[in-house]
Parts: sequence; structure tokens; C-alpha cells
Amino acid sequence: MNKEPLFWLQYSILMLDSQDFVAAENFLATAYARANASPGFQTFQIDTHALRLFLLIEEKAAETPTVTHFESIMEKLDVVISMVGEESHRPYALRVLTYIEPFIRARLSAAWLDGKKCLIGSSGTPDTYATTPPGRHSLFERCQGYVGKRGTFQKEYFDWELGVPKLTN
Repeated sequence: MNKEPLFWLQYSILMLDSQDFVAAENFLATAYARANASPGFQTFQIDTHALRLFLLIEEKAAETPTVTHFESIMEKLDVVISMVGEESHRPYALRVLTYIEPFIRARLSAAWLDGKKCLIGSSGTPDTYATTPPGRHSLFERCQGYVGKRGTFQKEYFDWELGVPKLTN
């Protein structure tokens, strides 16, 4: 059981629910290590939890000017957004993407403006991304790119006011 990645994932989830972010990150790292040691193991569940964990950590640290987990958030966003295009993974991906809105709202400081632009684009709408850092695509562009490969991007998946994915009924 000690070698099972999902065993350690469950501990990370428990620690997150207990607001023990340090322990949650440690158990998450163990889950990834066990997954890497298991050939062919798919990390979808670990990836969605990792994104949720990093977003919640940074939302709670709103008083700090630096988003410590920014690169990890962007990396996991790529993975999770790619799941939106897969029907079997879509509900889980959309559910975890709802954590982006509170994270962005908590981090809307001028000190973090470049990061916000990187996530949602310079205007918060899909038409202008002139100030998005080079080599980066906004969250909308990422969603559109992945889902667009399988058909038209569905507007109802996106909150146009804030520029983040949302769950729909």
C-alpha cells in the first residue's frame, strides 16, 4: 500500500481539508514520486488535486506580493485544461478550474498584475492579449486551443466577466 500513489493522494486531500498546506504538499510530492515509480500510471487525479492545492495555498496567502506556486499553477493548468477536451475527464477538470476565480480575486493587486494578465489576458476578454508575457497564452487561449481541437469552444464554460472557466448546470 505504501507504493500506491492514490494512497498518498488521499492523505494530501485529508491534509488540505484540515488546512495543513505543508503536509498536503508533502503528501502530494510523495504521490507524484510513487506515480513516477509506477510505469504507465496516469496522474489525472493527482494533477487536479495539485492544481486545487496550489490555488488554495496562494488564495490564502493573498497578503503576500509573490505567488510562490505560480509556475506550478501554470504547469498544472496546462494538464487540467487538456482534460476539458476529454469527455470522461471534463467534469473533474471543470470542477477544479472553479478554484481559479477566488484565487484571481484574492490576487488582484497591482504587484501581481503580470500574473493576472498571463492567466486571463490583458483585457479579461478573448480579443486582446497584447500584454500577455511572451511565450505565455492566457487561460482562455489555452482552453480554446485544447477544446478547439475537438470542436468549437463552448462559451458556457467560460465566465466572460472575470475570464475564468466555470461549471454550468
